[in-house]
Amino acid sequence: MKKPVLFIALAFITLWSCKPESTAPAASTTSETMTDYASEGQVITKAVFARLSKELMAAINADGPSGAIDYCQINALPITDSVATAFGVTVQRVTDRARNPLNKADSDDINIMSQYRAAIAASEELKGKVLNQDNQHIYYAPIRINGLCLQCHGSQDTDISSETLTTIQSKYPEDQATGYVAGDLRGLWKVSFRD
Repeated sequence: MKKPVLFIALAFITLWSCKPESTAPAASTTSETMTDYASEGQVITKAVFARLSKELMAAINADGPSGAIDYCQINALPITDSVATAFGVTVQRVTDRARNPLNKADSDDINIMSQYRAAIAASEELKGKVLNQDNQHIYYAPIRINGLCLQCHGSQDTDISSETLTTIQSKYPEDQATGYVAGDLRGLWKVSFRD
């Protein structure tokens, strides 16, 4: 009688001691992972911004803001995609006031934009952020309007030349991307990592 009880007790102890460790990541690991994605996202958005800015400045210098509109319509997405491919990610520029309909923000993006606008209103520093959406890590960073941007995104009455406005209206008949002032949130960089 003692042997079956002893056997069951030993089996229970053996099974109990062999239970797997928790597979949930520690809080510091999750935090470190998010920091890694944020750091990489920042590197990627800086690379895309540098490439787009260089190409855009060359187009402006060669053909003025109107020529830059033509250039952007043809080249902005392929340039963004080429840098994204080099990093093995997907990069988008998204906004709630799109010029190119392909850059239209979804509801998650609009929520992030609202958070950034609230931070701007509170004079807080804007930083990139990483979210896990549908088991995919996505890095967001703000895109703000500066003085140069106003030539194509500013007031139609004071900032945008009539030639540039005509080009915008012919290339993008449903354009919503004017009327900004320096410092406004234009949109977001959105880097989707392939986990």
